[in-house]
Amino acid sequence: MNSYFRATLFGLLISTVSSTALSDIVSDRVDAIDQLLVYGASSATWETSASKDAYVVGLKPEAVKLLGIRPRPFASAVPVTDVARIWDSLFSSQGEIPALLTWSGQNGETGVQLWIGAPSYDAQSGEFRFAARKAPKTTRLLASLSVHKKPAAALASGTLSGAHLYLDDEQGRVIRYTDGHSVVGSCVIQPYTRCPRAYLAGADLARADLTGAYLAFADIARANLRNTLFAGANMEGASLQDATVNESSFDNAYLGDANLSYSHWSNIALVNTNLRGANVHEMQQANVTYCNVTLPDGSVDNSGCTPSH
Repeated sequence: MNSYFRATLFGLLISTVSSTALSDIVSDRVDAIDQLLVYGASSATWETSASKDAYVVGLKPEAVKLLGIRPRPFASAVPVTDVARIWDSLFSSQGEIPALLTWSGQNGETGVQLWIGAPSYDAQSGEFRFAARKAPKTTRLLASLSVHKKPAAALASGTLSGAHLYLDDEQGRVIRYTDGHSVVGSCVIQPYTRCPRAYLAGADLARADLTGAYLAFADIARANLRNTLFAGANMEGASLQDATVNESSFDNAYLGDANLSYSHWSNIALVNTNLRGANVHEMQQANVTYCNVTLPDGSVDNSGCTPSH
């Protein structure tokens, strides 16, 4: 991450937190989300077309960041291979997305405001390609990024070095699951969110995507966790006491020292899950299989492995 990128993210976090009332951050009634998904690449390609104001942006990101501003400030690294998979979870409620493409220009950091659609992704080459058009207006968050802006029509096809593509969810038009809410307490319910010690007790998280989430010591007791995705999540010390867990994914999740007592698990294949030190007193299980699962006593259970694992 270059110095400009670091300074920009830090400045956004500090300025937003300082201007946001504490009551807005902790209120259960928060229904607006400010966040950016940021692709960073050594270069990007810019392609013009015969159609006026239609462009194609291509880049192979070395890093992707999810930057949360409100209601809970956080910054999470998102594996590049996961970005395409979780795109629908992040932006399914939007068509075109406000974006700012920046690069290292002759006059310093330079940018162009765009509206873009969902990307195509080539897993072999690692390239994302976005159909884009010029944006007649920008968003508050994107406008806060201090860059020298150029009109899209002034750019010729070519390569842009030191590129970053900032995508704005535009005030919470992102993340909609079963009951239409995107925030529980001050925790944004989405992949790679960071909600340590969050209070999610009794929450309806059915079909929520919490892939890669940081939920250490969170209170998720009595929650509805049907078809919930926790793959790769860090749930160290979290309480799932008396939770209902059905057909959910915990592949590569860490639940060390978690409280799973009196929880009800059914129709789940645990794969590469770490339960070391977890409290499993009166944990009810029906049709739960184990493959490379570290048990509370530190031993490993491979009884449910299949040829596909």
